[in-house]
Amino acid sequence: MAYLRTPGPLGRETVWKYDKKKLDKTPEHIQRDQEGKIRRYVPPPPPPVFNPIPEIEQVEERQKAAPVRDGQITLFEFSDLAENMRGEIEKYMDSVDRVKQDMDRSRRAIFVNGMGNKGEDNKQSACTLSLLLMCPVISVYNKTDTLWPDLMQCLRDKISFQAWPSNPKEAFELLADKAKAKSKRDRIKLMTRTLGSGKLGNKAAAATFRVLVSAEGRKKETPIYAHSQGNLIVSNALQAVKIVLGANAIKGRKVLSYGSPAITWPAEVDQYDHAFTFDLVNILCQHVPKWRISKVGWPDNTINPFTHGFLWYLQEDAAFIINRHRIGGWGMTMNMDEEALAKELVSFGRNEGRLRRVFRRLDKMHNSDVDDVTNYYVDMIRKGPNKDLLRSMPLLVKELIQYLDEGWTTSDEKERINYLKAQLKA
Repeated sequence: MAYLRTPGPLGRETVWKYDKKKLDKTPEHIQRDQEGKIRRYVPPPPPPVFNPIPEIEQVEERQKAAPVRDGQITLFEFSDLAENMRGEIEKYMDSVDRVKQDMDRSRRAIFVNGMGNKGEDNKQSACTLSLLLMCPVISVYNKTDTLWPDLMQCLRDKISFQAWPSNPKEAFELLADKAKAKSKRDRIKLMTRTLGSGKLGNKAAAATFRVLVSAEGRKKETPIYAHSQGNLIVSNALQAVKIVLGANAIKGRKVLSYGSPAITWPAEVDQYDHAFTFDLVNILCQHVPKWRISKVGWPDNTINPFTHGFLWYLQEDAAFIINRHRIGGWGMTMNMDEEALAKELVSFGRNEGRLRRVFRRLDKMHNSDVDDVTNYYVDMIRKGPNKDLLRSMPLLVKELIQYLDEGWTTSDEKERINYLKAQLKA
């Protein structure tokens, strides 16, 4: 037998008795319980170190312990954004409590960031997009590197499917036969490995593909938002889905591109380009002019005409929405499809803040069209499945009444005004 002395209460020593033959651990890990049986001794934890700013240190430690991985998939809401980062995007909301109340968690959107973004940048962009759309956002993180490696990765993304043989589907079928991947599950795994590995591999593209074939991501009503290099990633992922699951799997998917360098998109998707006039990424990469592109000169509150950042694009959301249905430039409008614009606004549902920003932009910049869009919008709501929608948006209704009441008012517009007033009283 042997004995172990350890410090005890009030300066006294505690004597632990143990059998050397039965234990192979060092004495300092041994103790005896109340019944006299020998067991391992666990020393007490050290006293906590005084930390004048414990919250910041804890956040930093968590970030060090779990850095954001390339291709990491995260579900973000606006409330996930730290309060000290919300100041820049207060323009998108009337109150935080109202945002939390109106957040529609039955819907989703998908977002892939461009180059030059750290984990916090991706989070801020996704949370801001969540606030704008009033729904959670599935974010795929495209990890940044230094300038030249990022540019080379963009080039690889740009040529990845073009680097396959003339028929990528046949090439994948050969790979599937060789790997004996016959079931849908095995084919998805094979495509995920193919996208994320090798010389042309990109982990963010593989992650985006996984999202698009998942139960939440495959819903066609879930829009896809991509910025800068993220468009190349989304384009490749959509083409991969088409190869594995067929063209119907992506038919009608809505893709909204911002500052996009991508030229090739699957014919089955509804893809919309958005660009600032002097965004160099869009200028240098879009060799063929597009009619299906919404452009804005450059954002307010900056003197930099070459702005490319995603948050700047979100700031001008109302202008881009209107310009998607407008032909013109430099302040002149040749034609506006008011009915199509109203139809898109109806699809926003109970997103009162976003609707008010679009109508205010119309009233300010396209005053002759705001009453026509309002007429179409009100009629579509009245005839639609959610006839009571306007009752939950009193601030919008008051502004719609103002737009219809300005200038010469027709008898039909007076009838709509009475209908809107009745919604306020209901």
